[in-house]
Amino acid sequence: MPYTVSAHTRGRWLLLLLFCYSIGICGKHVCQLSRSPVVFHGRQPTRNVSDVPAQIYCPVCGSVTKPLAWTENIRESGACSVCGANNRVRQLAVAFNYAASFKLRRPLLRVQDAAGLFLIYNTDCYGAFHSVLKDSTGYVCSEYLDNGAQSGALVNGVMHQDLQRTSFAAGTFDFVLSTEVMEHIPNPYHAFSEILRILKPGGAHIFTAPYIPQNVNDDIRARYVNGSLQLYQPPQMHGDSIRHEGILVYTVFGQEMLRRLCRMGYRVHHFVDEVPAFGIVGSVHVFLCWIR
Repeated sequence: MPYTVSAHTRGRWLLLLLFCYSIGICGKHVCQLSRSPVVFHGRQPTRNVSDVPAQIYCPVCGSVTKPLAWTENIRESGACSVCGANNRVRQLAVAFNYAASFKLRRPLLRVQDAAGLFLIYNTDCYGAFHSVLKDSTGYVCSEYLDNGAQSGALVNGVMHQDLQRTSFAAGTFDFVLSTEVMEHIPNPYHAFSEILRILKPGGAHIFTAPYIPQNVNDDIRARYVNGSLQLYQPPQMHGDSIRHEGILVYTVFGQEMLRRLCRMGYRVHHFVDEVPAFGIVGSVHVFLCWIR
């Protein structure tokens, strides 16, 4: 059961939220007027789950609630007991709320409040973002379902899209959301370029993906060469909501990703924030890529 709070107490939580935004996102660690194509938000992670209070504010659904159990995989645990958003998804939500607030010129404190205000494409038809946006106008979601299907086709009632070649018109969306998707695409930079095409001017792609900041170059684990899958390292599989056997990782990203995204025309904001009041701790990398 979510924790019920009075209007006064909820107001104090929202003030705390704004305070955390001011020091965690717009503080001395960020130069908002920087001409650099990459802007860094945050600091080197130093906190762990012992710093998370008993009740957290969820920036996805807006609930003040006790997070579910934390595991050794801090990034993927501590889920909101109302919407299911884990540590990683809450960090994605902070970046989304930051971007939406910038476009609205007013604070947007939870993802749920963006419903109907933007044209949003979510590359995932499951999860916390989907649960709070699914009934809103202007929201579209898809999955990669079938190698033989055309992008835009419905497979068992779910839209299929290949992010390397979507069916959407150019300049369609305000935001594209992807969490743990880009590493599973055979040629992720074709997908990044396609997402750039379908975003409106001033739109943004907000995503998480495996990222090792110490690596100068991407770690390419697999590729298709002349139509044949080539494994350069032992196969690494991630859990998947559709495929019980998991899904292959093609790329673990490094600094090369930032350079290539900038060359494509994105202005990259790199978030590594810790906000224990939101249940956000540890090293979670989120990328907010504006069209410049």
